[in-house]
Amino acid sequence: VVWVVWCCASAWCAGSLCVVLWRRYLQVPALLVLCDDDARTLSYSRQGVPTVAVCLPPDVVAKMFLHKLSSNTTQTEQIPSSLARVLDGKSTLSGQLEILDDLLASSNTTLADMMMSHAPNCDEDMIIKCRYQKRMVPCQQLFEKRLTYWGVCCVMRPDKLLPKFNKGLVSKSHTMQSLELVLQCKRGFYPTVCQFLTYYKGEEWVQPIILHPRHYYMAHLVFTLIPDESTSLVETACSHDPDYSRTRCILHCAEKSCGCRDPLYMNRNSDTDLPVCSTARLICLRSFDRMQ
Repeated sequence: VVWVVWCCASAWCAGSLCVVLWRRYLQVPALLVLCDDDARTLSYSRQGVPTVAVCLPPDVVAKMFLHKLSSNTTQTEQIPSSLARVLDGKSTLSGQLEILDDLLASSNTTLADMMMSHAPNCDEDMIIKCRYQKRMVPCQQLFEKRLTYWGVCCVMRPDKLLPKFNKGLVSKSHTMQSLELVLQCKRGFYPTVCQFLTYYKGEEWVQPIILHPRHYYMAHLVFTLIPDESTSLVETACSHDPDYSRTRCILHCAEKSCGCRDPLYMNRNSDTDLPVCSTARLICLRSFDRMQ
């Protein structure tokens, strides 16, 4: 199975132009389905369409709302970079994050609320055009603004794409899938980088790809499955819990160890009795993930 992802950024668009083309060549389409009892999910898995997410980096979003919390730019200058580092699980000093917590508390708001309010919407502000199988589709119906582990992202779910727009397309051309997106990432009038992710249900430790304006990107994802081979890593007799994820399991352990829940990512296994972590407390929570 071969997927080709091609991203490019162009100067003639006011920001970043990203065209993402998936090309899928299938010998045995059924091999894409790995032990999922949900019939609806099975139909999507067979088509091989991943979840797609486009995000502004959290430090860019922070720069959009900090002036609403404080007019003292000297005090808040280092907050965006500190926030980006802690969300990425990197070491950072707590001083700037404690200042951010105080500013949020004095304004009676939260980090999640401020990021959701000031991140761009998933329309012409960020995702300009969408085309699936050579047919234009409304981006607003495919993407929704959502809090994720990586910050506020425009997330497209495969189940939004396939039932409505896929009729008659895959049946005629089941060996190739194409999704094209035109992205415009900017802060105010100035172009900035985008974070771009694709992932499948159950995929672990996904990291975003950074797309820079006026650059071209090409990536290939290739994997092979030979179920009849004696050395195959896939055991067809195995059964598993479709809701299990090692990532979610470790996040649950991190929340118990640090005594609070992630303010951005609502883990399905979270203990709702735990308080939401302050921004400074994310130093414990996010670094715990990296240590595992």
